[in-house]
Amino acid sequence: MRRRFETEVGVESVKQRILKHLKQVSTEHEFANLIWLVIDVALEALRHGEKRLAIIIDDAFQLIEVREAAVLIKGLLELIEHPEEKYEKIVAVVATSEGLSRTEIGRHRWADIRAMWNMSREGFEQLYKLLPDPKPSFEKVWRITGGNPGMLAKLYKAKWSVDEVIKSITTSKDLDTFILSLSAEERKWLLEAVENPDTLPAKEKLPLMQ
Repeated sequence: MRRRFETEVGVESVKQRILKHLKQVSTEHEFANLIWLVIDVALEALRHGEKRLAIIIDDAFQLIEVREAAVLIKGLLELIEHPEEKYEKIVAVVATSEGLSRTEIGRHRWADIRAMWNMSREGFEQLYKLLPDPKPSFEKVWRITGGNPGMLAKLYKAKWSVDEVIKSITTSKDLDTFILSLSAEERKWLLEAVENPDTLPAKEKLPLMQ
């Protein structure tokens, strides 16, 4: 899995080499082989002095076997826990829209699986129907959660009490302390962001996103 490049190359050269491979890909099988390069690239970056890495693999598991997906995640964990080079911080995030790999990866204690993205209306309704009655109407649940399965789980565990969910999130995130630490202007920005999150990326408001 940790195949070494045959020649000494810099980080920019690594990027160019990957681009060259991408241009040569003609089948899904060939593309799947490129997924394994992520370990090589990370190792090469560390060897060239990079101390902070963010490794992101998005929706690639459809192209490899389920067991290979687990091996890939394990390889990323080994990179973090048993690095060949010293580093300050490594973050690895692997996102997938399919569900087969969840069973294989989830059985390992080193995996931390989270539902991150909102589901389609049809898929979310199928999940909603699996929950026992009594429960709010699907339209109400869809409106509250926006199709987020994690929020659906929170609502179900709170016996469908929106207030309880809000209270739980506020406590777990210590939001009261955070809000009290803000200036009057920053609180105004926060109120604006509640109505329209797209207002936050403005340069002066970026600290609120940290």
